[in-house]
Amino acid sequence: MRQIRRPAMLNVRKRGPDLFDVLISVLLALIFALLLFELFFFGLYSPFYISGGSMLPTLDDGDWVYVRRNAEPARGDIVTVDVSEYRNDNGRPLFGSDRHGEPVEVVIKRVIALGGDTIYSEGGVIYLKLAGEQDFTAAVEPYANGYPSADIPETTVGEGEMFVMGDNRYPSIDSVDVGCLKVKDVIGVVPQWSMQYKSAITKWENFRRRLSAAL
Repeated sequence: MRQIRRPAMLNVRKRGPDLFDVLISVLLALIFALLLFELFFFGLYSPFYISGGSMLPTLDDGDWVYVRRNAEPARGDIVTVDVSEYRNDNGRPLFGSDRHGEPVEVVIKRVIALGGDTIYSEGGVIYLKLAGEQDFTAAVEPYANGYPSADIPETTVGEGEMFVMGDNRYPSIDSVDVGCLKVKDVIGVVPQWSMQYKSAITKWENFRRRLSAAL
């Protein structure tokens, strides 16, 4: 009877992933995580480009900030507002035209008073009587730059409305000139962290746009 020998078992060492494979895996994971973050983040926030100097020194021409969409504005908040429907009796836009000659459709301003509040100014100082209160108090505004072009007559803000102003008071076209705006026209509120990191946000958004243009 012929004896059949079993084939010798080869001792094969398992080869682990090389450095290139690891780096590719990490890179793909980072890209996937970034895409998920962008989907979540930009589902809540929108980037907004500052054009003009009406919010100096808080926001400069060319800055980018993130705006929380559909957020409820409070006194002191910076908001973006759709003003495309704000026109005078002749159909001209109340907020004028941009540097390209196009009607201004979105503005960024600070909320000074809300529905039920009464506001007036005298000698560059703004006085507020909040809804339900009896007395006026001088507004504390460390962000304000300069004074309005004229004193504000005593004005009670209607329900569902807001009195807004630019931080750069003299050149700003705002409620001093056009009256109260409707709260329903608020696009979003600029959160405090967006203001704090506006320099980094501006660099990132400029880079994102250069990258998109290159691709």
